[in-house]
Amino acid sequence: MAGVKPTASPSRWSGWTPRASWSIAVAAIVAVAVAGILWLPLDSDVEADVREALVGYEVSRQVAWPAAEPLTLPLPGARQAALAGEVERGLSDYATGAALARFDAARAVRSFVAASVLGRPWVVTGWDGELVYFDFVRQTLYRDVIVRAGVRRAHQIGRSNVEKGRVVGRRWRWADGADIYEYTLHDDGEVWKVKAAKPWGVCDARGENVIEGHTGL
Repeated sequence: MAGVKPTASPSRWSGWTPRASWSIAVAAIVAVAVAGILWLPLDSDVEADVREALVGYEVSRQVAWPAAEPLTLPLPGARQAALAGEVERGLSDYATGAALARFDAARAVRSFVAASVLGRPWVVTGWDGELVYFDFVRQTLYRDVIVRAGVRRAHQIGRSNVEKGRVVGRRWRWADGADIYEYTLHDDGEVWKVKAAKPWGVCDARGENVIEGHTGL
């Protein structure tokens, strides 16, 4: 039988063109560039703003006795509701998204009032904090920054003098360490705000002796 010239089978590269090759190369270059940007450290101004937002977020979530409120316990229900509103408004300066929506200010105030009743004549009159641990993780494509940070908190306490209707003998007490959270912060175009926070670990008062996976200092 006479031989039959075989027909060429379609090649899997038949659709390959210089333009396709160029497109893939450009996409790869862009992907590498974007990945590089996401892992770049924050510039000093942005990092300073992020640090400030973290301290503000942790401090604003705490409840203290209203400065203008007479020292009578328990705090009246209407005043508790007003205090919860004040706490929530203060938190909104530093939080957005889930970090703001999931915070139960009314519950925080109720817990504070119950603790004040049990702890009298001592009452918490103020909060402060300092950032002792900070570790940049990465940026995202959505104007977010992810960091791990620990804010060491301090609360001011004083002894309530019922006769004078004011707090006396105020002093500050600093925590022995700090809980470390993995925070996601969002740039809303004006300020950085925390939009999510999940427990990550603990550290001591100097931001050292970090233990991943432990919480609740």
